[in-house]
Amino acid sequence: MSSSPQWPGDLDQAEALLRQLAKSTPIDESSLAFAFGDIGAWRFLSNLPSEHKPSARTVVLRLLDDPDPLVVRRAIAFFRSPVRDDAMFGRFLQMAERMPAGPAAGELQRALSRWARNESEARQVAAIVRRLTGDGTPAAIKLVAVYE
Repeated sequence: MSSSPQWPGDLDQAEALLRQLAKSTPIDESSLAFAFGDIGAWRFLSNLPSEHKPSARTVVLRLLDDPDPLVVRRAIAFFRSPVRDDAMFGRFLQMAERMPAGPAAGELQRALSRWARNESEARQVAAIVRRLTGDGTPAAIKLVAVYE
């Protein structure tokens, strides 16, 4: 596959393309890119022409509910930016209520911990992080250490 795939006009085809690309690049948890939200082969999305960006966002939003945890991790990482998106923060909180512990939960922990704005939100996120972690080490360990 080329380094810059063509964006399909059909949303179902675009969803299939992103699913395939999500599985084509392994996630390297020791890399710096991973720490900042590694979207792997989805990097081309940031260079899409502006007319395709809304449909790309729509497709990635759909993939937040994908049954494949790797696809969900990529979708969370896509929205995990330094600048808080209030709508996505709310969506991530809703996802956290039903998400089991695992790699996608770690990605969600990092996203939520980055966006908590005040002590109340930080405490809420710390409780979510603790629940998603189970007996393991939280991905967002600093937040849990401060607010627990």
